Amino acid sequence: MKLVLAVLSLCLVMSPAVATAQTAAAPATAPKITPRQQELLDLSHAKWRWMAERNVEALADLFHAESVFVHMSGASFRDQELDVIRTGRIQYKHAEIFEESARLAGTTAIV
Repeated sequence: MKLVLAVLSLCLVMSPAVATAQTAAAPATAPKITPRQQELLDLSHAKWRWMAERNVEALADLFHAESVFVHMSGASFRDQELDVIRTGRIQYKHAEIFEESARLAGTTAIV
C-alpha cells in the first residue's frame, strides 16, 4: 500500500514538470496565414452569417450552380438548398468555429 501511495505521489509531483516540458516543446508561433487564405476564411465567416440572416441573394452568388450540399438527412442541389434557407425550413442561428484553415491547390481552395 505504501508503495502504491509513493508511486501516486511521485506521479502527481512529476505531472506539472511533464506538462511544462510538453508546453515548452510546442511551436511558439502558429503557421502564417497568407492574405489569400485570410480572404477565404473571411468569406467562410460571411457565408455562415448570410445563412443565419437568410440572405439567399448573397448565397446564390457564392454557391456554384452545380454545387451539392450534404447533410445528415441527405443531399440537395444548390437551388434546393437555397429554397430551404429562404423558406426557413432550416434556420441557421449561430455557427461557432473552433478551428479553421484554408488550403490552396491551384484554383481550388479547401476551407
